[in-house]
Amino acid sequence: MRKNDRNYKVGDELILTCYPREGSAFAPVMRRVRVTNIIQGGQYGIANDYVVMSIQKEYNNKDLAETISLLQLCTTEYK
Repeated sequence: MRKNDRNYKVGDELILTCYPREGSAFAPVMRRVRVTNIIQGGQYGIANDYVVMSIQKEYNNKDLAETISLLQLCTTEYK
């Protein structure tokens, strides 16, 4: 969920960035994803100016391993 300040639509490509904690030796990591579903604010208790998005990245085996590593880093070394 995020503020819908960019008029997101299904099919939009987003670049997600995971930033390291201050003082970490890791560099920011970026992943390109595509919006697959959107629920606009004003329903289901979502504020009017917010949106809930489902995202997807098409994986090959290398991408999947890198994404799993990214998720592990984001929960340990990144904010």
